[in-house]
Amino acid sequence: MLKFPLQGELPPGVFDLSAPAGSAGADPAATGPTATGPTAASPTAAGPTPPGAPTAAGPPVVCLHGTVASGGNWGHLATLMLARGRVVAAPTYGERGTGPLLDNYAEVTGIVRRVLEETGADQVDLVGHSQGGLLAGMLVAAMLRGDGHVPFAEVLGHLGTPLGQMADGPADSPPPGRPATTVPSADARAPAPLPPNSIRRVVCVSGDHRGFPKPRWVHKAWPRALFGPALADQMQLREHGVAPAIAGLTPGPDWIDLVTDIDRVVPASSAVTRDEYAAARTIRLEDALGRGVPHPRQPHDHGVGKLIAQLLADD
Repeated sequence: MLKFPLQGELPPGVFDLSAPAGSAGADPAATGPTATGPTAASPTAAGPTPPGAPTAAGPPVVCLHGTVASGGNWGHLATLMLARGRVVAAPTYGERGTGPLLDNYAEVTGIVRRVLEETGADQVDLVGHSQGGLLAGMLVAAMLRGDGHVPFAEVLGHLGTPLGQMADGPADSPPPGRPATTVPSADARAPAPLPPNSIRRVVCVSGDHRGFPKPRWVHKAWPRALFGPALADQMQLREHGVAPAIAGLTPGPDWIDLVTDIDRVVPASSAVTRDEYAAARTIRLEDALGRGVPHPRQPHDHGVGKLIAQLLADD
């Protein structure tokens, strides 16, 4: 897999998920790395910072980056939210978002649970970019369903798909010449859903809610080999024509998708529609900022950061 440099740096005062967990701990049901493991650590400008308590300014904000990215992408937004008195967590999950999608889901479930437990907050706000938006939808869907079902498990097959397992065939078929392997179902190995009503609001920036479109000229094995299982899993979701994880569910959290016409990675049509989720609304960056923002720049863009901060402040 290709190696990519870290992007951005978090300011002092961000909830330090690399520090040992308190008595509450991370989600014991999570099968991936816990919130205290190396993949959850985020680049910070200072040493460990003890978690704060939620304030009148609003609940803690958990920021989820995209594929081949890091928590440091949210440095500008974190600075804005800290200045507004909010607790901010910006973990680097899933080997920088490259691990199997369902393992990433299990890990971020444990991370959000840890933020709730260690801050004493009843709710969090979620911000997600690209894959981070997809994961936010999975968290909300699991919370609203409350039955332990893992979103997209029927498409992706199981947690912890081995490297190359689905490179040239469907989820339940190993490559030619490789014997089939019996693995526990995703639902059997999944973390418990988050407590009811524990997510207040979600803001997604080019959220990858319908999977990632694979260019016709790209062989199915290449994304997994170059960028890790997560991208291949997202392409598999698109190939199966999945609807957003929250589609058809009774609305709970507020839902806002930020999209732009100039995004060549995740199209604006990936946003959740009101027909799919009645609490959803979509804002074009061209309308809000007077300009579009390319996909890789979106978490770093100061205008996007200010817009997200405003959306999280509104009651």
